[in-house]
Amino acid sequence: MKKVQALCIGNFFKSYFTLLFRPVITKSTYGVLVCKPIGQEDIRTNKAVIQLCREISNQGITAMTFDYYGTGDSSGKFEDITFETCQESIQQTVNYFKNQCDLEGVVVLCIRAGALFVETINKTINPNAFVLWHGVLNGKAYLKELKKQHRAWLLGSFVRKDGQFSNKTELLGYHYNEAFMNGVSEIDVNLNTLSSEKKCLLIDDGKFLQMKLTEGNRVEHILTKNNNFWMKGGLGDSIVPVHDIRSISIWLRMVGVKAFNT
Repeated sequence: MKKVQALCIGNFFKSYFTLLFRPVITKSTYGVLVCKPIGQEDIRTNKAVIQLCREISNQGITAMTFDYYGTGDSSGKFEDITFETCQESIQQTVNYFKNQCDLEGVVVLCIRAGALFVETINKTINPNAFVLWHGVLNGKAYLKELKKQHRAWLLGSFVRKDGQFSNKTELLGYHYNEAFMNGVSEIDVNLNTLSSEKKCLLIDDGKFLQMKLTEGNRVEHILTKNNNFWMKGGLGDSIVPVHDIRSISIWLRMVGVKAFNT
């Protein structure tokens, strides 16, 4: 069996492109599903995601990543994606992942905008734990950040700076429809509620430390300086934050499935 398998799951009308990373020697009864960013950040994190999944499988843990409907190599057009289609993409992928690999449980690892779906994932999929790698928890703040980056990148060009095109908004080269924008803007993840139910690993530049976490939370934090690896930047930015990737994979190996169920 190949260590890395490219698979299209779903049906003729809605197929989802996935990459399954199987360990040479399986050491865990759970797997890790990686929910990627969206849009420009998806492109810029692609190499890091592949390296992350390989590192996880090297620890003896099965990993899978996928393209949301309308993104990457999955079917559909980007301008047709909605918050609901992204949720459906996650649901279909995790069902296939658990059945195909005969897993007892799943840890969901969210990068950037992938974290916007954690509350829904917690209710519908009920994963063993979450890993939030520079996760976005507030939709309005996220969209505001993207718009700011979009205007900055277009300085000096003749392209429309407002990015408005007939019920669609261009952000960093991608046209987001109104339904998606509205769905995202309503999201404000309650980290206290999430971490009181599930073990959570946060890996970021310290922004989460500014949040008021209640007693009884199950949050572990890894501080990192690679806070812009998903953005276009200068030579000082890390394309593949190897230290972060190793920290995440080691945490997954050391904690183990038993700790996730306690």
